[in-house]
Amino acid sequence: MRLTVIGLAAVVALTAPASAAWGFKYQFSTDNGVTFGSNRLVDVSNADVNLRVRVVAYADPGTIVNTATVAGPAIAFYRYGGSEKFIALNGASVGVTPLGQTAGDLTTTGTSYLSSSFSGTTPILGTTSITSFAAQLLLTGTLANFAPSFGGTPQLEWVIRTANIRVSKLGGARTIVFSNNTRITNSWYRDPPTDSISSANAGSPEGQATDIQGILTVIPAPSVLALLGLVLLGSPRRRLA
Repeated sequence: MRLTVIGLAAVVALTAPASAAWGFKYQFSTDNGVTFGSNRLVDVSNADVNLRVRVVAYADPGTIVNTATVAGPAIAFYRYGGSEKFIALNGASVGVTPLGQTAGDLTTTGTSYLSSSFSGTTPILGTTSITSFAAQLLLTGTLANFAPSFGGTPQLEWVIRTANIRVSKLGGARTIVFSNNTRITNSWYRDPPTDSISSANAGSPEGQATDIQGILTVIPAPSVLALLGLVLLGSPRRRLA
């Protein structure tokens, strides 16, 4: 049976079309920005908790970018316009308040990019204001640092938005999803660059975006499983006594 399964998997792998993934990662940090991940647990049993969140544009090596002139592999992120949202599953109260925001690695636009709002009870980060790397990469010539054709190394993950949020202890246990709300612009530079002053070498990657949603599990007290683990650890001692 095991050989049959392996053989079938090999056939599927050979017949499936090859395509590189790209899109956005939505992440939480519960340790003041030291580490980020798409799945985090937060205990709000004692008080509201402040967390950090971020949005990361990513592309797998070999992701092809179609431009006005010619296609080529993605080497660096170019431009973004969009917003993100927090929703709670199963109709629970979200209980998230956006605090301060920054544009991450993107720093060439106005303060409207950093706005937050609510759509009904849904917290929204950012607006559709465009932000890009044009000044940092093209006008300074540093795009060559990411272009293999110039001896550079592609950078395929870029932080495009960061924010602080407050998670309320009100609302009890719930699962909060951090994900895309609107997206009007998403483009990458491709290799080789055409020049140092235009965006002719930037465009959208082939295919559809594959987003990795952020999942925050909010608990109002230590989990039942954790308490059960403590009981089980103590049980052998009582039996041996």
